[in-house]
Amino acid sequence: MHQLLRQQMEEIFGQGNADGVAWMQSCMTAWRTGSETAGAELLTGFARLLQQVSASYGTFSGALAQDMARLQHCHGEQEWLMQLQHAVLESATDGVITIDEGGYIYLVNPAAERMFGYAPGTLLRRAVTDLIPEAYRVAHERGVERVLQGNPSRVLGQAVELVGLHADGHLFPIELRLNRMQVGTKGYFVGMISTIAERKAAEERLRRSEATIRAIVEKAVNAIVTIDIHGVVQLFNPAAERLFGYAAAEVIGHNVSLLMPSPYREEHDRYLQNYVTMGMAHIVGKGREVSARRRDGSLVAVELAVSEIGVGQERQFVGMMSDLTARKALEQSLLLARESAEQASRMKSEFLANMSHELRTPMNAIMGMTHLLLLSELAAEQRDYLRKMEIAAQSLLNLINNIIEYSRLEAGGMDIQTLPFQLDDLLLPLITRHQGRAAEKGLSVRVKVAAEVPRGLLGDMLRLGQVLHHLLDNAIKFTERGQAGLEVEVLQRQGNRVQLQFVVWDSGIGMDAPLLGRLFQPFTQGDGSSTRRYGGTGMGLAICKPLVERMGGTLTVNSEEGVGTRVVVSLAFTVQTESSPAVSVAETVLLLDSEQAEAPAVAECAAGAVDWHALQSLLHELSQLLAVGNTKAASRLALLRQRCGGVEVAALQRMAAWVDEYEYEEALNELRQLTASLNLALE
Repeated sequence: MHQLLRQQMEEIFGQGNADGVAWMQSCMTAWRTGSETAGAELLTGFARLLQQVSASYGTFSGALAQDMARLQHCHGEQEWLMQLQHAVLESATDGVITIDEGGYIYLVNPAAERMFGYAPGTLLRRAVTDLIPEAYRVAHERGVERVLQGNPSRVLGQAVELVGLHADGHLFPIELRLNRMQVGTKGYFVGMISTIAERKAAEERLRRSEATIRAIVEKAVNAIVTIDIHGVVQLFNPAAERLFGYAAAEVIGHNVSLLMPSPYREEHDRYLQNYVTMGMAHIVGKGREVSARRRDGSLVAVELAVSEIGVGQERQFVGMMSDLTARKALEQSLLLARESAEQASRMKSEFLANMSHELRTPMNAIMGMTHLLLLSELAAEQRDYLRKMEIAAQSLLNLINNIIEYSRLEAGGMDIQTLPFQLDDLLLPLITRHQGRAAEKGLSVRVKVAAEVPRGLLGDMLRLGQVLHHLLDNAIKFTERGQAGLEVEVLQRQGNRVQLQFVVWDSGIGMDAPLLGRLFQPFTQGDGSSTRRYGGTGMGLAICKPLVERMGGTLTVNSEEGVGTRVVVSLAFTVQTESSPAVSVAETVLLLDSEQAEAPAVAECAAGAVDWHALQSLLHELSQLLAVGNTKAASRLALLRQRCGGVEVAALQRMAAWVDEYEYEEALNELRQLTASLNLALE
């Protein structure tokens, strides 16, 4: 204000002079001495001065009011900024600590208090060394001292990893960003602190993972090689060094084709580029056996699996290789051992088959002579001895036949034939033969053939007869009371193909689950007592199952101990275009299925007229006559038909037709099929 008044006085009283105040003083002196002119000039000047001062004061007052308003506005902004600063510090996730140059905490935000485990407000005015582990406090104090002395610091303005001391005494990793600031005449240090425990844990997990992967690669038994999209080797582990004979430094940075023989070496880059550019996989994502080239030029067989991996933005390929040298040698030795074992098995089977044939020939003679003796005049005791000898010989012959069949199966020498046959010709002799044995035990044998079952079929009648013979034999053998039976039905038919199901069942002793599990193993029966009580070798089902499977069918067994057993055979056949009705089988079925008929009566009607021992002798004689084309075969065949008790068997009718036309070879083949279905031997 004083300066403004002086300026206005100079403008009014100066009259263009440099010093208006001095002019005014000279006028005052003249006015005091009585100069009216000087007094008038002073009055005029003071009037103008008062006007200007009044106007200037008004201007000043307005400016002062504006300045005061601006000051108040600035104060409001400052207060708002202080509130904003406080809110930022309160909500910050990182800790903020401000210390003075003496090392005492001047400001701390809640995040820092939580980080170090202190209650709100308890850190203020405490020494910052309370947050520093004792081992680092001396280094901290020296660092602060160097900064205060004006020396450069490696900490200021940088992010450094340190260790913090928690209120409960445990240490934890932190990252500190420290800066220095000056507020008036005082200096302060501001630290921004973030806990990096999770990051350190993640880094440690990553470090361990990398160390684990590195150890796996280094210690892996398989060779591991990685290449880039240009085929340049990036990694070559110790197993690869051992496999190829190269040091890793000799291979890394070179094309992987170095490890390949021709012509793969020349083709590899093209295959690789086709995959990289067009996705045409030649070996990527696949495993295969390849030849690799060692440093000395030799080749080694390896199992190679290639996979693609991404390393950042870069595509790489990992190849894992295992040396097949030992495996190849083992496979070769196993192959030789298997061939040797198979050869030994074949020799054994051939030996058994040959020996069985050699045994069967004298057995037939023994049985034949025994039968002839039984036809002669004998004392009761002698007849009893011969009957027991005949039974024992028959059992031994059955055993020999089973051994022959099993040996042929094991040696793979049994062929399955597809020939036309009548189902009647198979079932009638089979039923008749087993009915006699069932009658001796007082059992009822029930046979049921569904009406829709076709009789004329194409298949292997011989093998089917063997299977059903063994199954019926077991059913009767292991049944003490009750009944056994055979059922035949159609499962499915399409055109001239039919699926038949043969079910052999009994109400015998049955089997438990453990025995069912080993049922199809050779020489297997329930236990030692079963063998002693029922006899047999346990080879029947061991022969049946592979026979059925070779015919393209299935054989399943359901059994319950003490209740009975049910064996189901399912086989497919081709139906003959012309098939004659099975009158004899139908009659037999009705007869055997009659619930009013007693077992002895059934046996007499169905099989009582057939002497099987005499029949086998007659069959053997007939086969010898047919083999040499002797005309006596006709008379022996007629006798054979008579010995069958009047039962007309279609096979015998066909044999008679061949003999009438002197086609002895065809008649002999028919005879062989018939005897096989009856499980009899011609030798």
